[in-house]
Amino acid sequence: MGSIANTDQGKNNRERLGSKDMPKLFLWSGLLVFPLLVVLSSLVFPAVMGRQSDWFGVNQISGITLSDLSLVFLVSLILLLSCFLLLRSKLWRIAGLLLIFSVMFFFKSNTPNQDGQDLLWKIPTDVDRVGAHVVHDEMLELYVHSVFWNLANKLYDLSVASSYQILSVLSGTVFMLLLSRYTRETINSGKLLFMLLVSSGGFIQLFFGDVENYSITAVLVIWYLLVGTRVVKRGTSSWMAALILGLAMCFHLEAGFLLPSLAYLAQVGSLDKKQQMLRVAKTLLIPLAMVLLCVMIFDWLGMLPLENLWLYSHATAHGGDLASVIPPMTVPYYLEMFNLLILLFPAILMLPFVLVFKKLSKVNIFLLIATGFLMLLPLAWKAALGVLNDWNLYAMLAIPGSILVWSLAVRDIDSDRSKYILTTVLVFSLLNTFSWVLKNHAG
Repeated sequence: MGSIANTDQGKNNRERLGSKDMPKLFLWSGLLVFPLLVVLSSLVFPAVMGRQSDWFGVNQISGITLSDLSLVFLVSLILLLSCFLLLRSKLWRIAGLLLIFSVMFFFKSNTPNQDGQDLLWKIPTDVDRVGAHVVHDEMLELYVHSVFWNLANKLYDLSVASSYQILSVLSGTVFMLLLSRYTRETINSGKLLFMLLVSSGGFIQLFFGDVENYSITAVLVIWYLLVGTRVVKRGTSSWMAALILGLAMCFHLEAGFLLPSLAYLAQVGSLDKKQQMLRVAKTLLIPLAMVLLCVMIFDWLGMLPLENLWLYSHATAHGGDLASVIPPMTVPYYLEMFNLLILLFPAILMLPFVLVFKKLSKVNIFLLIATGFLMLLPLAWKAALGVLNDWNLYAMLAIPGSILVWSLAVRDIDSDRSKYILTTVLVFSLLNTFSWVLKNHAG
């Protein structure tokens, strides 16, 4: 009888151990095979296309020279030191911000895409004509850049490219400050590692002097995620998150893909179904009303006629021309898009492991909704300039996605072995991202 009892007890212990540790074991299995997944994904594209994708993964990393490698190491070291300081007291944070501003400005991009090159003449032309260059898809982002350039040009004879680079780097500095605030408030262990993993994704190129209209919006997005996380954790009202998202949408309509995550925030803490629906409707009205107000103001100012919304906006598919926004449904296109996403968002390789085997909290679900709907961009929105040249269009996805994956990964750090595995992932991410940053800096 004693033998049978012992056997049953051992079985129950193993069952309890298995149910408790299976999610963790599966996640760490995913991290262990992460380098293999990167190599395989790097090889799939040339195998199908018959040519190399020399800007991505092992092909890009293997092509860097020893001098470039030393610069990658230097930038990575400065990033590490900046993150370390930003997680300390206020005076140290100022030093961290100065460091991050300096490295972003010094290694600023000198490789604008076609849209960025067009801004160099569109902004001066429209500033002289109507006071600012504005389109419905990027209303406040373009307006702020136009006003800043106009003022800087009059005072310091600054070029459009230089004014964009300054605002891009300033945006990056604020982004890192908000990321450090998010880290301090929500991450219990592995704070430094989490912050490094998030900021080592290729999307950070947005803040290395990118001449395009996404940098300020990206700052508003992480601010929205910070405030949204507070709403979930503290059960407070979602009106502040709604205002921030409305502002982000006025800067760039792409932020509208986050509206479903705002709907989730609005119903948190509400038990009655009817009350939930009413709160969601009221909350969603805030950002939509802000965008409508912004459209009407620019129409009233004569900067942006209302009829242009239908004819020239990407949001309306340029007058209903769906072919202009729907991507080609081909294997090569989506393979290259997958390559780009790994560059911008290495954590995407871990997303399936997280979704299937991790118990998600309400904060995780909020981030997952944000990530999921932003994923519609690379899946269903055409890269009009080509996948690589339109990289910044898809960079916003990496912000909630990286925060989601790496917050779950560092949550289970309980041994030196776990830290070594995550550090290996970090090294790949730093190599891939900063070799790309240096390539863009070289022009």
